[in-house]
Amino acid sequence: MTGTIYKAFFIIILLLIITASLINYSAFFNTGALTEGSAGLIYHFIMYSIVAILSWMAFNKSRTLIIFIIGISLFILGLCLEIVQIYLPYRSFNPMDLAANTVGLSFGYCLVILWHTVRKNKTVQNIRQD
Repeated sequence: MTGTIYKAFFIIILLLIITASLINYSAFFNTGALTEGSAGLIYHFIMYSIVAILSWMAFNKSRTLIIFIIGISLFILGLCLEIVQIYLPYRSFNPMDLAANTVGLSFGYCLVILWHTVRKNKTVQNIRQD
């Protein structure tokens, strides 16, 4: 896939995160099990892991500073969304959500670094064999 497609998926996931952070689930259906406790934390972890991976794929993989700035920006986005939830009557601020966001971002970036390192080592091995 090209960088443009990854950027589109990156933006879609960001919009999903923002929307899911601000809507009132109970207005649509009963989702108590999905939004409370560990299930909500798993959602945060998965979504932020995905957005971390997509940010690396979408924004020039070789520019570490850009990826670092995007990672910090994603953390700040999560913090801002949690702060906004203080003022929404149907949502609440949860520091565990921030922790899950941070762990998800870190996990996603660690997966990318691991994948990139393994791929780079295989390329070097293939060159040496030739």
